[in-house]
Amino acid sequence: MKLLTRHITLITLFLIAFTIAAKSQEKIKLPKKKVEEANYYYSFENYHLALPVLKELYAMDSTNSDINYKIALCKFNTTRNKPEAKKYFEQSKNDFIDAYYYLGLICQLQMNFDKAIELFQYYKYWYGKKSFTWDEADYHINKCLTAKTYILHPVRVTIKNLGNTINSLSSDYVPLITSDENTLFFTSRREGSIGDKKDPLGEYFEDIYISNKTDTGWSQAQNLGTPVNSETHDACVAITPDGQKLFLYRTNSELTGGNIFISERQNNQWTEPVKIDAEINTKEGLESSGTISPDESVFYFSSNRSGGYGGKDLYRVIKFPNGKWSKAQNMGPTINTPYDEDAPFIHPDGQTLYFSSKGHKNMGGYDIFKTVMNYEGEWSNPENLGYPLNSVHDDLFFVITADNMRGYYSCDKEGNGNHEIFTIDMPENNSNYKLLKGVVLSNDSIPVTIKATIIITLIDNQTNSLQGVYRTNKETGNYLFIVDPGKKYKIIIEAEGYESMIDWLEIPAIVEEQIIFKNIQLKRKKNTE
Repeated sequence: MKLLTRHITLITLFLIAFTIAAKSQEKIKLPKKKVEEANYYYSFENYHLALPVLKELYAMDSTNSDINYKIALCKFNTTRNKPEAKKYFEQSKNDFIDAYYYLGLICQLQMNFDKAIELFQYYKYWYGKKSFTWDEADYHINKCLTAKTYILHPVRVTIKNLGNTINSLSSDYVPLITSDENTLFFTSRREGSIGDKKDPLGEYFEDIYISNKTDTGWSQAQNLGTPVNSETHDACVAITPDGQKLFLYRTNSELTGGNIFISERQNNQWTEPVKIDAEINTKEGLESSGTISPDESVFYFSSNRSGGYGGKDLYRVIKFPNGKWSKAQNMGPTINTPYDEDAPFIHPDGQTLYFSSKGHKNMGGYDIFKTVMNYEGEWSNPENLGYPLNSVHDDLFFVITADNMRGYYSCDKEGNGNHEIFTIDMPENNSNYKLLKGVVLSNDSIPVTIKATIIITLIDNQTNSLQGVYRTNKETGNYLFIVDPGKKYKIIIEAEGYESMIDWLEIPAIVEEQIIFKNIQLKRKKNTE
């Protein structure tokens, strides 16, 4: 009897299990109109519109592989925090081989390099239909291997978050500093932008903010206001060393494109931005980042225009003596790769270029690189600045002080998709350059007026080579540029309404101070007194 009872119990349990399994395999019928709506948005890659509809369908059937995969792709392409898509890729990987590729990308972002390599290898050797090539998988495998090497040999730097006077709960990026490091400009997507509008992804439009250095640190950042900021996107691009000319990127009212503009500081006010009069902006391309040389004679910028080496490339335009700009020149294969190059910054020495790239020897998304121009105008092979300055995330918009001791850049260190601005103290990166600063005065010791145009030409006395042509701050008469210890310079100062002056400056080989002060006095022309 006991044996019979046991058999009946086992049969009953088997039937229950079979019924549950059958029901779990039973396909849940989803609303046709909802499915069609989701697929419509998804087919046009309108992921932000497809996602809420797909979430409704997911609530009805969370085991549906197709819905899981589409949610994963929507999240991966619209959410800054990519790992949010991980569980949906896991749920759908048995039916969608591309899920393995995306899981590899997410493991790479989470610094789980061995697992990422395993996933990419599995994807590589899958011979069925798939969206990504063998080379694309190898590209990320090499990034993982490079990351492991860099992490084992970190560079000696100290990275600090600039804190809540600069950074907000939203993304903050593109730091720009004046040569004296007293003023910081940056881009932010925080609440309180001009117009207080949001884009289709629910983020506030970009605006430009400013902060000044005080005895206790950086002041609370303030919106630069109109006319620099508008109701659309307004983002930092570059600042001249004296902080008097701001380059910005502004989108059009339809948000279908944008251009680089210039605003100048005049009478303590910023002028209405004017589109840059150079062959930079294109209708078919995106040109949203750039940098201006210390003497304002060369503008470097990124563009995804046709005819490049792939993705975004770095270009430059050169200003002729008549004030016109040259045609845009691609900076060539030493710098540009088949991948994206972006966010250039030219050092105050005019010869060292920093930029971010997804190519070269790279450990993540965008890494920061350095290249130096020799006397023949050729650029050196780009050098990765190393870990922990670079990371598995996008490291962008690097700028550095004239003495090379401190850098500023933006990165998503927390991995949540929000960029923040950081400083990097670089004690082993010290250069020999010194800052020469002062004020140009009239012969009665009153600073030259705002209306005066003052041009300072710096020439290396030994080589007779031009070191730079600089302009003073129109409001204060102040000037600022870098010099090399142990050299003698010829300085030519020209100002409207004043007699031209030639002076000589010899910099000692050993100078303790980082800043050398020298005021310059000019005589008024007799007919102007």
